[in-house]
Amino acid sequence: MTDDDTIVEGWYADAFGMIRWWDGTQWTDHVRRPGDEDATTAVLPAAHHSEAAPHRTERKTDDDHDDDEPDHKRRLWLTATVVGLLAFFLGMSIGGYGSPDPAVIDDATASSGATTEDLDRREAELESREGDLTSKQNDLDQREQDLESRARELENSPSSGGTDTIGNGVFEVGADVQPGEYASQGPEDPELPCSYRVSSDAEGDEILSSKIVEGPGTVVLEDGQFFTSEYCEQWTLQ
Repeated sequence: MTDDDTIVEGWYADAFGMIRWWDGTQWTDHVRRPGDEDATTAVLPAAHHSEAAPHRTERKTDDDHDDDEPDHKRRLWLTATVVGLLAFFLGMSIGGYGSPDPAVIDDATASSGATTEDLDRREAELESREGDLTSKQNDLDQREQDLESRARELENSPSSGGTDTIGNGVFEVGADVQPGEYASQGPEDPELPCSYRVSSDAEGDEILSSKIVEGPGTVVLEDGQFFTSEYCEQWTLQ
């Protein structure tokens, strides 16, 4: 076969080591891998080898990828930035630093894809939470005031310590014995009369009341008083 002869279409080994399809006039992009030769594979005359273009696969470089960054990545970045700005502006408004510029909010809303209704709903949620926090803070303040008032009452109220039984001797009501009404069976010794006195001082000089008890008797004691009992059976709080 000469260069002037017409070469029929078929699979031929080209000058680049590939098995390529010749359509009768030129090389095509249809190729086979080496080793796939069959009985129909032939070698095209050398004059036609130069016409075969090597099969190449276009690949993008890293620079190409940088230039063709997908739009959705840019949108995600812009959305994150806008959301952060909106949160900052809302925080300034809630903290008492004034309201953000409406034009800025409009620009941020348009860039992020959020609607005005979304922002209004979010702002309403934040205001509701702020109201709940304010209510809880008021409750805590009220409880603190109640505790302080109760503490002052305890500080100002007389002491109610001491026992609920009284023997013979001198006792301070509220410190040694509890206030209230006490009862005794009378003299502990038939030969000696039972006597008591209630005074405003420990020495018994300022007497409020006194009595000699020949049988069962009672006495009412109040905080701050002093009670003196002599030769009496035990006094018991009623």
